[in-house]
Amino acid sequence: MEQQPNLTLVSTPEDDIEVKYITEVLKNDYNLFETKEEGKKREEVLVSLKKCVTEAVKNIYKAKGKTDEEAKSAGGGVFSFGSYRLGIVGPGDDIDVLCIAPATDTRESNTECERKELFNEMEKQLEKLRGEKEITQILPIPEAKVPIIKIVYKNIPIDILVASVSFKSIDENFNLEDDNVLKNCCEKCILSLNGCRVTNSIFKSLPKDFKIEDFKLALRAIKLWAKKRGIYSNAMGYPGGVAWAILVAKVCQLYPKCRANILIRKFFEVYGGWDWKNPVQINEIKEDVGFTCPIQVWKKEKEKEKDKDINHCPFYIITPAFPAQNTNAGTNQILKRVMIEEFNKFKDYSAKIDINNKNNEYTWKGLFQGNDLFDDYKYFLQIDILATNKSDFKPWDGFVESQLRKLIFSFNEFPQIKFRPFSIGYEIKDPVFPCSKTYFYGIKFVDPETLEPKPNKVINLREPIKKFVSDLDKKRTKKTETNMRINFREMKDLPIEILKIIKDENDKRS
Repeated sequence: MEQQPNLTLVSTPEDDIEVKYITEVLKNDYNLFETKEEGKKREEVLVSLKKCVTEAVKNIYKAKGKTDEEAKSAGGGVFSFGSYRLGIVGPGDDIDVLCIAPATDTRESNTECERKELFNEMEKQLEKLRGEKEITQILPIPEAKVPIIKIVYKNIPIDILVASVSFKSIDENFNLEDDNVLKNCCEKCILSLNGCRVTNSIFKSLPKDFKIEDFKLALRAIKLWAKKRGIYSNAMGYPGGVAWAILVAKVCQLYPKCRANILIRKFFEVYGGWDWKNPVQINEIKEDVGFTCPIQVWKKEKEKEKDKDINHCPFYIITPAFPAQNTNAGTNQILKRVMIEEFNKFKDYSAKIDINNKNNEYTWKGLFQGNDLFDDYKYFLQIDILATNKSDFKPWDGFVESQLRKLIFSFNEFPQIKFRPFSIGYEIKDPVFPCSKTYFYGIKFVDPETLEPKPNKVINLREPIKKFVSDLDKKRTKKTETNMRINFREMKDLPIEILKIIKDENDKRS
């Protein structure tokens, strides 16, 4: 049954004081707010990207025999989404950007071809800026499910998506919220466009007269908590940025008269007790918009057959823009268990925070302290992602990370193991590969006598790991430049870098 908004829980002046306190913790202890100067530099970068898009569109139009006037009037748009658009960007955070071009022929638009043309032309425009030393890094990934160009522009990391739409011109007033924007679009264009459309819909879903700053502060806090706890990674199967924003927006809908301090506490309470067979959604799912869409709309009815599969994991966080999708279709039983444990642990923790009690061990700063993986576990899988140079490392790292959920899924067959995937990567020195990232997944052995039905007492982890590594190796194109290793480690065998981190954390606590 859908939960109804609680209109009786209302914030007090004491909550205003606690909200201010939380803001200071996030600002002073975790540096989550950028300066005005940093914000101004981001705005300047977006203006420069707009010029790149306009120039790219002109070149595409002229190459197809269009007049100078037609090329000029076509325009082109740059729209931000993600954390920057949500107003919660911090120092060093990236900007998610969508670049849109109008189709050269709106009667029979082939947006897939025109999207590729825009992608290639944008790459050329960005290369010109690299020649002028404005851009220091360009990494196009055209084969991705959502093709992307990753750049570093004036020391700001930027992820650029591109889309072509069946409109005669694009300007800064272009209405992305109109579903007709998707008409005649290919799948990749729709996925790119929906980055912005979902972000806009999240804002529109917030209750009337709700303080937008409370949503932003609660989201900043929850994202920091999730990252510190090692449960923030869409590629790995945990919720990513969009999913966390939807989860927080839902809590705002349920408690529309509360400040951020209460919203954060209620977040853990709501999702610790959520029945995940029911979706988390912040608006009604629209199924028909008057035209055929190449992407199917998510429907609960379609999941009923999957629910009969023992390996299926109902964990539904639904995007609010058409066509609605489940952001966490890759979540499995192991990851779901970890998240529910975390929600419940911090439901209890956050309820005990009292800023007026100076001797209280439960504090807002402590809420974001970090994960206790190395305290709670004695055995680990150490997963090393390796490369000889940065240019090969980035795509290889991204690919391996996107495959790790398959390894995690394979551990479902071992009830004798409590497996704890941790999404924070560490830099461990390697004598052969100077570029690296290392993940540690905790392992606890459960007494098989406590389980029903009784599982096999023999645990063979070698086979699923061997298969995972073998499958990855088949897709590894640069055999000498990249590598990956998975090893079983006891606490005493952990790398020196990790043992130092553990010691430093213990010193802070004492």
